[in-house]
Amino acid sequence: VGPGASGRLGQTIAGFGHKKILIVTDSIISKLGLLDDLTRALTAGGAEYVVFDAITPDAPIPLIEEGIDFYLEHGCDAIVAFGGGSSMDASKAIAAAVSNPGKTLRELAGYFKGLQTPVKIYAVPTTAGTGSEVTVAAVISDPEKEKKYVIADSRLVPVMAALDPALMTGLPKAVTAATGMDALTHAVEAFIGQWTTGYTDRMATA
Repeated sequence: VGPGASGRLGQTIAGFGHKKILIVTDSIISKLGLLDDLTRALTAGGAEYVVFDAITPDAPIPLIEEGIDFYLEHGCDAIVAFGGGSSMDASKAIAAAVSNPGKTLRELAGYFKGLQTPVKIYAVPTTAGTGSEVTVAAVISDPEKEKKYVIADSRLVPVMAALDPALMTGLPKAVTAATGMDALTHAVEAFIGQWTTGYTDRMATA
């Protein structure tokens, strides 16, 4: 946690001996140069990586399938989810799918539908709202059927996450405002919910 955390995460990952790491993000983050601290640290540590920066909001199935093909084409064995909730969700879906090649994304929807453990995921959130870096679920959209699916598995929780506030300073104002409202909404919901505890109240009002 703290400024520079994404670079420190890169240093740590580089020491884990992965063959090649897939970084999943969107084009805005890539163009803004927000990946630089992470990728410099990976390179300095001798780790190879490739970037899939085509993620769009709501992580549609056809795009995730492109990410799966990209992962397999480049012989990756780990994923870094870098960005907002859509990048996180897409990364989790890719991780589940490549480890369970006999099942489609639609067949993986639900609870613990993948028999094999997903590949390791590391996370660098750039927004304040989703908390997807610590959750068990991935929400993906199906444009063809106009519905959303949830892939839920406790093994989808990222192994490690870097919370780097410096990354948020370069985001578009609309994204910062929308995700800030998302975080506020979660805090209000936690505070007024029926299952509150002293601990959750303290976290919600912090």
